[in-house]
Amino acid sequence: MRQELRTTDEKPARFFEGAIGKAEKLAETALDVERLKVAATHAVEDKVTDAKRMIKKGRYAAEDLVDDTAYKIKREPFRAVGITFGVGFGLGILAGALITDGHQKRMWKRRLRSKRLEQITGEES
Repeated sequence: MRQELRTTDEKPARFFEGAIGKAEKLAETALDVERLKVAATHAVEDKVTDAKRMIKKGRYAAEDLVDDTAYKIKREPFRAVGITFGVGFGLGILAGALITDGHQKRMWKRRLRSKRLEQITGEES
């Protein structure tokens, strides 16, 4: 009878030891997850702060560029007008070339179509 009591007493003890060990592992895993969550939160906050700083720096740089441009225009107005004229003239030539190039391509396509049609039908216009 004593042996039976010992074997029945050992089974619950092993069961509880295993359950306690698994509970400890579960608690450790929960702590690790919490640490990862905190680390991720801090990383996101750091990147948001860095992005805000970069936006401010970009805005300050743009303001400085506008101020420098205004100063240079006031200091050398004829040069500013000449540069503006040159840039406008260059853009106009570029736009005209692009528009003309598109028109010429359409004209060549029409000519090729009409030549193919002539070849197929055997007629000349």
